Amino acid sequence: MTEQEFRNLLPLYADGELAPEQRRAVEAHLASSPRDRAAVDRWRALRRATRRVVENQPMPPALRGRVAGVLATHRRAAGSPARSRWTLAAAAAILLAAAGVWQFTRPHGGPAQPAPAPAAVTLVAAQDFGAIYKLCGVGSHDTESCSGHCPKEVHDRIAQAHGFRVLLPDLSDSGYALRGVCPCFGRHDLRVVHASYQKPDGAVVSVFSIDQTVSLRRDARGSNCDHERTGRRDYELAVLDDKVAVVKWDAHRQSFAFCSEIPANDLRVLADSVDVARTIDYSAFAMLAFLGY
Repeated sequence: MTEQEFRNLLPLYADGELAPEQRRAVEAHLASSPRDRAAVDRWRALRRATRRVVENQPMPPALRGRVAGVLATHRRAAGSPARSRWTLAAAAAILLAAAGVWQFTRPHGGPAQPAPAPAAVTLVAAQDFGAIYKLCGVGSHDTESCSGHCPKEVHDRIAQAHGFRVLLPDLSDSGYALRGVCPCFGRHDLRVVHASYQKPDGAVVSVFSIDQTVSLRRDARGSNCDHERTGRRDYELAVLDDKVAVVKWDAHRQSFAFCSEIPANDLRVLADSVDVARTIDYSAFAMLAFLGY
């Protein structure tokens, strides 16, 4: 086979759909082609992103049926390996787009859904975030070996290692570089991933991803925090006695928090600059980049 014929088979190889003889031929080719090995990795990342959307974004049966029909049509249209790469990519894109549109538009239309049963609210004291900020943020704790990396480079690895969606924003436009990631929090009823960022002038910001929604309290006694509504989201805010500020918000059935000694309003503005939907699933929104050779 020619080099181009091998490349046409890469999506099918990544999906495990090749016959044994073809699979062995592709594997022999990949052994001497780092470029095509990277292409296979991109296809597998796209497949993982599609699976995450399907698993995490509920869709009504009618929409799911329409998407399934589109997928079937595109699979039948992939009459040759040369076309399969693009038809499978289109099908994945349609699935991602349909799930995303449903997720972000369903509160504004369609039939009313039964209200979910109220769940017990998990309370977290702002001082708990402040303690990890001091210990692991300022202290630069990096159990996940992320220091010096672009957040996009390590995001999928961290999310997969901890089993839930993790916020690792790119804060470079604000002058912050990722300095460390650790799972330290000290609560057995929560899974929390902590990422620390630092500016050249020494300012540190901690970013927390929590596997469920929590309610922020000012202290261990349960005192309520301040609330602030912006154009993007609702925040709970607290400033501790040592001037450490915490801002927390909810998205995608999880909670996220920023913590720092910079002024509370500046911290809220920094948090407001982060697009959670894009950041927690880099691979879904960057899938066209995965398709380039």
